[in-house]
Amino acid sequence: MEFRCLWFTSTTEYSTWKILLNYFPFPLVHKHYKSMTEGNLDAVCEQTAACFWSEKEYPLTPKIFRDYLANHKKPSLLLLKNAAFAYKAFERGFSHCLNQEEVHNKLSTELVNLLSHYFKPHNKPIVFMQKLYVPVDPQQNEIHFLEFEDVIRIYSDNGLRYIETVAGLIKTPIPFVWLAVQCELPKLNFCKLNGDNLLNTNFIKSLKMNKQQHYCNLLSGKKLKLKMEESIQLQAYIKFKNKS
Repeated sequence: MEFRCLWFTSTTEYSTWKILLNYFPFPLVHKHYKSMTEGNLDAVCEQTAACFWSEKEYPLTPKIFRDYLANHKKPSLLLLKNAAFAYKAFERGFSHCLNQEEVHNKLSTELVNLLSHYFKPHNKPIVFMQKLYVPVDPQQNEIHFLEFEDVIRIYSDNGLRYIETVAGLIKTPIPFVWLAVQCELPKLNFCKLNGDNLLNTNFIKSLKMNKQQHYCNLLSGKKLKLKMEESIQLQAYIKFKNKS
């Protein structure tokens, strides 16, 4: 499981910034736009998962490349030097921008967010629409397909994601957002308790709340301790679902 990245940046930016992704949790293949030709434009873009653009290089990029990507959109990130250029960026179709001063700290996170596009329900093959796609070992291409109705909760701990199911516990290095976006089907009942904790409310047996403690008793027999803000979030979600 690898992702191909296409860079519309200067050669110096390309050499410098791609190094920041050396420790990305999944294999990446990088290509610079200057190694492309009009003849292989279709093939290269077809294989590309995400594009990186820089404000400096954008006006120097051949118009045919810019026009092609405008008509065959790929998840794209524009790296800005001047914040004022962000307005023009959104006018030109960019949904993600990052200030160059934050590149070292946030480039990997931004790429995770870009690639979440491919895990959204409407972008998955129809046969897997009703299942949670979980690469357990990306290097060995070990993948699990879990029925949503069997997933109790999804959470992060010590750099890994855990999927608690009726059959047991599965761990994976896949980013939390790639799992969470798959659970956004309207008919599902997954409540996001916080940034990395998703609970299937179909498995709630009871809630206990007072000033001292907040607990969620699950049908699996597990008692889940909640922070006050998580408890409030859960109650609001249940109330919303009951109305809809």
